[in-house]
Amino acid sequence: MFFRNYVLPALVPLFILAILLPVFSQVSDGSGYSTLLIDESCDGTQTETIRQAHRDAADLAFTALDIDRNETSAIYKYSINFDSTAAIDYFGSPSENFAYREHILRTLTRASKINAGWSGGGGSSNNHPIIKVTCNDPKGRCGTAASTAYTYNGLDQKHPLINYCPGFFQTLRSHSDAWHRMRDGPAPPDAWHNVRNLRSQASTALHELLHINSSWPSNVCAGGCADTLQGLDGGRQMVWTYRAGLAKLLARRDVAAAARTADNYVYYAMARWMEVKDAAQYPPYPVAWSPVQSRQWNEDREAGEPGAPLPGTTDLEEMDVRDDERPDVYKPVYSGDAYPVWYAPILETMESASGNVTVDVQQPPPANKSATYSDPDPDTIKCSSSDQSPSYFDCVRTFQSDLYRELSYVETCAINISFLEDWDDRCNATLGDVTDHARGIFRKCNDGQLGPDGRCEGQVAFTVPHCPADIQIVRATVDG
Repeated sequence: MFFRNYVLPALVPLFILAILLPVFSQVSDGSGYSTLLIDESCDGTQTETIRQAHRDAADLAFTALDIDRNETSAIYKYSINFDSTAAIDYFGSPSENFAYREHILRTLTRASKINAGWSGGGGSSNNHPIIKVTCNDPKGRCGTAASTAYTYNGLDQKHPLINYCPGFFQTLRSHSDAWHRMRDGPAPPDAWHNVRNLRSQASTALHELLHINSSWPSNVCAGGCADTLQGLDGGRQMVWTYRAGLAKLLARRDVAAAARTADNYVYYAMARWMEVKDAAQYPPYPVAWSPVQSRQWNEDREAGEPGAPLPGTTDLEEMDVRDDERPDVYKPVYSGDAYPVWYAPILETMESASGNVTVDVQQPPPANKSATYSDPDPDTIKCSSSDQSPSYFDCVRTFQSDLYRELSYVETCAINISFLEDWDDRCNATLGDVTDHARGIFRKCNDGQLGPDGRCEGQVAFTVPHCPADIQIVRATVDG
């Protein structure tokens, strides 16, 4: 990325604020991010199952966010309370995760806006990035009937790929079925205390979406979320971070890894869904796994926790087909001093030998938050693509940049801020706000040609209050 007209001394705080605490974003209802394209390898029943799973996945992500709606402008304002039990459980101590909050918020916001799309290889994406969906295992990774799904990001194809394996259709329940089993039976009577009971096709769909990496404009988790390996039994065992208990353990030992791990988002969304739906209470189980105990010890304790699913009902809880190269985490857990005092009883459950521990889930007072704006209204974006516009591929690479990467331009594609007035102390813009506006331009203004001849150019008014400017995607220039 390369900024022109970025010359005012008053703008230095923009770089600083980019890694601070913007926990609100604001988007136009229904603007959408990416669209599924379900091909002919999925029959009619499978196609509808996939579409419903992705509608439910988007609802999980949407429900995970705190929502305020401006009735006059029909603008949603999204936020996450990082001082809440759910956020601390799955994304770590508020004193440790400060730099990753904006990334977490934007990941869930993007996940909430996936379009369930079309089938049969037809349809029009309206220039929204496409995610191809298949059911015929084109990469040969389904293996057994127990496999559920995999994501493929190889650049030997036009779009990222999600394939759904037989186990997804034959063994996993729909989100609605999982919910009704908790509400009406035959799930355990205290099922609402345990988030594992909501495992479904929707949670798998959300998990796979999070694996799409930044090679694609359709990525949800910037850089792509992993299935992080972490150590148990003092580092003598390595396990993939599936299941809520392992996601909670990861958040207690490495907040950066938690912010880049798929199941931390999935189980956070599931727990928030249970908290705000019929149960109207937060599900405290399973508790975080112990890093000093073995996998078998942790699994045995988990099986005895309140609301634990009935035997044989969670067979596919960790059957995502995955690559072998993922980061390893052996770090010790953070000190108890890193957590709020009210969270101490929850910390104590990690080493309890009994699954029937008492978890005192106290909700903290509301956090003091300040609002920032995220995506622009697509109707306000003006496109001007031509043969001289930036290359589509260069713009894709521009948006591959990590959220906190230093600014630089990538070949022909540049993000430009054209200031209309000086920005004073009332301007609370972040670098993320700028890039979100640029992403909106990219989604609407790319000319649909995904090859080397593709082009993209356009502009939109910057809508963060008290920050008058236009954001543009333009062809990069280098002085001299």
